[in-house]
Amino acid sequence: MKWYEADKKRLVLEYEKVKSKYPQFKLGIYKDCLAWEGEIHFDSEDKDFIPLKVRIIYDDSYPISPPKVFPIEPKIPDNFWGHEWHRWEEGNICYVNPKNWSINYYTVDVISKVQTWYINFLLYAFKKIDKMPDVGIATISDKGGN
Repeated sequence: MKWYEADKKRLVLEYEKVKSKYPQFKLGIYKDCLAWEGEIHFDSEDKDFIPLKVRIIYDDSYPISPPKVFPIEPKIPDNFWGHEWHRWEEGNICYVNPKNWSINYYTVDVISKVQTWYINFLLYAFKKIDKMPDVGIATISDKGGN
């Protein structure tokens, strides 16, 4: 049985929370798994800013284990993985240390954490910081992250 069949209230709450904060995300099925897909936007005066399109995939152990988040666009080079980039070898984003995951997190929290990851990723990729911080958003003046 899928987690969302067993906990329909959680599914409704997940849907309401995401749609209220991130209406651009759409819920559907991807490879027999429930998944969200959408773009992460920022308030930016930079007209060239490219939003990050992601797919958030739940496995059957959700919410005991976190969903996997895969960047779709822009394409991130395959060699940008490991702790340096906070990405798993499979290509999914490491937005929270697995030991810090809580069943009290919702998908809306995941999207927020992925926003933080993307900011840090861009700062690191464009050499504005020396490394991606493990927690929180780096600032350029932090040179070296947290």
